[in-house]
Amino acid sequence: MSSCCISSPKVTVVDFYATWCGPCKAVAPQYEDMSRSYDEKQCVFCKVDVDRCRDIAQRFNVTAMPTFAVFRERALVESIRGADMGRLRALVDSQVRLVQAAAAPAAAAKKPKVAKKAAKKVAKKVAKKTAKKAAPKKAKAAKKATKKAAKKTVAKK
Repeated sequence: MSSCCISSPKVTVVDFYATWCGPCKAVAPQYEDMSRSYDEKQCVFCKVDVDRCRDIAQRFNVTAMPTFAVFRERALVESIRGADMGRLRALVDSQVRLVQAAAAPAAAAKKPKVAKKAAKKVAKKVAKKTAKKAAPKKAKAAKKATKKAAKKTVAKK
């Protein structure tokens, strides 16, 4: 298991399993289904064979299989020993909701910018309409001024 998997800001779920473990084999299809049920942008699922990666299993104090470890923002949130898929799903759901809640203020902060852009567009449209309405008046005034100036120059001659 790479450290980049755990260092992700997403929720990371790790299944520590063994190929000879009966309960591990029994929950493998459920774990696979669970991994497909979450958005990849929010949640990452990994599997670690404890016999092949003994150093990683020792690092996370895995002494029973299966053990599920849930990480969020590089920190271990909780480990679940045994094949309790209901508890795992509840834990993952709660962590995904926390990530979504943390992302919500950032999304809300972007909305005023969108509102400002929309207000600027409306202001430009209003200014254009006002200019169009004012343009004929300005054109008439310019024509009058030109006529007056032409009359004055003709009268002077």
